[in-house]
Amino acid sequence: MTRLPFHKLFPEGNPTILIDNRERLISPEQYGFLGAALMSEPYLGGEQVGFIETPRSPDAQGRMVMMGGELCLNALRAYGLLLGLDGSDEAAATPFLVETSGAESMVEVTAAARGDAHDAEVVVRLPLRPHVRRPSPDLATVRLPGIVHFVEAAGDSPSDPAADAERLSTLMAEAIAAGERAEAFGLMRYRPEAPDEARLTPLVHVVASGTTVMETSCGSGAVALHASGADSRPLRVRQPSGAVLHVDVDDGMYTLRGGVQLLAQGVVSMPRRRDADASRS
Repeated sequence: MTRLPFHKLFPEGNPTILIDNRERLISPEQYGFLGAALMSEPYLGGEQVGFIETPRSPDAQGRMVMMGGELCLNALRAYGLLLGLDGSDEAAATPFLVETSGAESMVEVTAAARGDAHDAEVVVRLPLRPHVRRPSPDLATVRLPGIVHFVEAAGDSPSDPAADAERLSTLMAEAIAAGERAEAFGLMRYRPEAPDEARLTPLVHVVASGTTVMETSCGSGAVALHASGADSRPLRVRQPSGAVLHVDVDDGMYTLRGGVQLLAQGVVSMPRRRDADASRS
């Protein structure tokens, strides 16, 4: 049975599994069903899965592809910690250029140790021109590379996972009927807490893996919330985990900053397809 090297990381919530596939142990066509199985409890447990590949450009120091081909900024920050460690006990504050799914241009990631050997603040910088539509005063549709977020004011009612899942399904169906296509869709319900701070409740559906997850942190969702706003001031986005992600933009260059911890690493037996089907049922 094939055994896959893995790392499990915690980018301010959002438990992320990264599989080292530089030896091409598996084909990219398997990423969707493998991701669904690996993030289930019988395997590694998590909210998303990315796959480390050999860079294609000589200018890139790394390459990371998500299970559904989507853009995931928290997974990029998690990968940034691994690049910063590079076999050592403490992340060095060196910028790395990374190729990633969902983005045409390379992304810069920098990890700087913040005490514990496997704990760092990781910053991702990338050029983005979000396409924002506002169907109603309380709802914005924000298209980022590889993912579409529906950013909606939460009001005073508490979050209801079942209602949120139904709302995301409705918004996705409307968007797809209107010709929208993306590798992933998210419902980002938010509550303003100050002029420069908001609380986010993210729900994300990845098309290829068929998974819908109420995430404990969402980096691209934090960026989408910032993009949906009326100004470009820095924004603190509090996640369901209680942690804060910091978002800023300067002339189209977005910066997302927050902590990442390395939780575990080792090898995992390659799941069977029926394990993935069971995890989605």
